[in-house]
Amino acid sequence: MTVENAVKGDKIMIPRAIKCGFNDLEYYDLTRLENARILMPELIKKAVETIGFKEACNITGLKSVNDYYSKKPVSAMHYNIFKKLMDNAGIIFEKKDLIVKFDRKSKAMPALLPLNNELLRLLGYYISEGSLNTAYKNNSIQLYNKDEDVLNDMRSCLKGFSGNINERITKGFGECTELCLNNKVLFEFLKQNCNHRAGNKTIPSFIFGLSKERISQLLTALYTGDGSVRQKGITYYTKSRKLADKLTILLTIYGVVAKISHRKGVYEISFTKKDYIKEFLEHVKPINKTIIVTGDGRKDACEIKDFYLDKIKNIEKIVPEEAVKVYDISVPGAQNFISGFGGMLLHNTGHPGLGTIHADSMPAVVDRLTNKPIDLPKTMLDNLDVVVFLEKFKVKGRFIRKVKEIAEIVGYDYNHKELITNSAFRWDARRGEFLSFDSVILDKIQQKSGSSLEELRMDMNRRIKLLNYLVKENMNDYRKFSTFVNKYYNNPSFVESLPD
Repeated sequence: MTVENAVKGDKIMIPRAIKCGFNDLEYYDLTRLENARILMPELIKKAVETIGFKEACNITGLKSVNDYYSKKPVSAMHYNIFKKLMDNAGIIFEKKDLIVKFDRKSKAMPALLPLNNELLRLLGYYISEGSLNTAYKNNSIQLYNKDEDVLNDMRSCLKGFSGNINERITKGFGECTELCLNNKVLFEFLKQNCNHRAGNKTIPSFIFGLSKERISQLLTALYTGDGSVRQKGITYYTKSRKLADKLTILLTIYGVVAKISHRKGVYEISFTKKDYIKEFLEHVKPINKTIIVTGDGRKDACEIKDFYLDKIKNIEKIVPEEAVKVYDISVPGAQNFISGFGGMLLHNTGHPGLGTIHADSMPAVVDRLTNKPIDLPKTMLDNLDVVVFLEKFKVKGRFIRKVKEIAEIVGYDYNHKELITNSAFRWDARRGEFLSFDSVILDKIQQKSGSSLEELRMDMNRRIKLLNYLVKENMNDYRKFSTFVNKYYNNPSFVESLPD
C-alpha cells in the first residue's frame, strides 16, 4: 500500500515479533558521551615528547598542553582532542585502558562501562522512578520508592559506582525514600542516553541490540516502578511520547502487540491477551508484582506469524511551515524498516534520485549494485528507470566525453532471474549521430500523464531547443540554469520565443 492510496479503515502491517541480540554489547563506550574527557597524563606526555611541545599545542589548539600531564591537579583532555593528538603522534591506544571524567571535580571511571544486570536495572529504575538534579554544579541522581525490597535492589544497583548513597524520607504525593548518589560520569550517561524530566525520558537505542534476557533486566525495573501488573492485563504509564513509542517496539521482542492510549497527559501502553502476559512474565519479573494469569486467551485473527494487521483510525496530512530535509532509508536485503509512533512496518521511501556509478554497461551496473559493498537484491533494481552511460570518443582529433547509451529498466524476469532492459538511444561513432529506438519509459509517462505520444514528442523537442540555447549562451552557472528550468516548468511555451 502506498501512502497516497491509504484510507481510514485500511489495514496496515506492524511488527509482532522482532529480533534482538544482534549487538549484545558487554560494555558501553563512555568516550561516545558528549564532552567526555580523558585523564591519561602518561600517554599525553609521550605524544608531546614524540612530536614536540609546539606541534602538540598547534594540533590540540591549546596554549599549554603540559596542563594535561605535569600540572597538579592534572587536567582531563576532551576525547576528540586527545584522539587527534594520539593519531598525529602515531600512538595506538585501547579504549579499555582509558580513564574518563568530565569536570575537574568529577570522579574518574574506566572508559568501558560494563553493561551488567545491575546497570541495566538501574537504567529501568531511573527511567521509571528517577530524576537528575541539574541545578548549577549539581550532578546527583535520585531514585524514589517506598517498598523496602525495591529500595534494596536500587541500592545494589548503585553501590557499584563510587560515591556515597545518601538517603532521606520525602513527602509529596505520599511518603517515600529517596536514594541520592553524586557521580558526574553516571549522571551524564543517564542524561545523554535516557534524557531527563518525565516528559522527555526514553529507552537507550543500544538496548534493542541486547539479548532478550538482558533487555528483561531493564524491563523488570521499569515495570517495578510505573508498571501495573494485574490478572486481566499489564499496563505501563508515562508522560513521555518517546518512551511510549520505544517501549511499544521493545515489547515486540516478546511477541507482544501493545495498545497505546493517551488520556490526561499520560500514555498508557497495555496488553491483555493471556499468551502475551504469560510470555512477558516468563522473562520480566517486577518486584512484588506477581499474578496468576487469567487474561484474554482468544486467538487474534489479526496475528499473521511475526506480523499484526492494525487498522487506520485517522489520516492527517501534515504540511510543514518551511522546507525540511527528507531522508531516503535503504536497508540492504529486505529493504524494510520500522518507523512511526508505535512502530509501523515500512518499505524504502522511494524518493526520486540521481546517482553516479563506475560501470560501462548494464551487466557491469548490475554486478556493481548486487555485490558488496552495496549488495542490493537484484529484484530491487527494477526501481531504477534510466541509466545513462558516458564514454570518451575521439572527434576531430580530440577526445570528448559523450553519452554512449541511454538504457531503460523495463522490469525483472523472475523466471530467468534477470533484469529486463531496453536501449532507447545509442551513439553511433562511425556515423557521428545518435540512433533512437522505441522507448518503454515514454510509454509509461504517456499512460501516467494521459498525454498523447505527439504531445510528449513536442515537449521533448522544446526541451532539446532549450538545452541547445543554453549551450550556445555558455550557461555554466547552475543558479541561472535552474532559473530557466523553473521557468520552463511554469510555462513551457516560452521556449518557442527563443532563437534557434
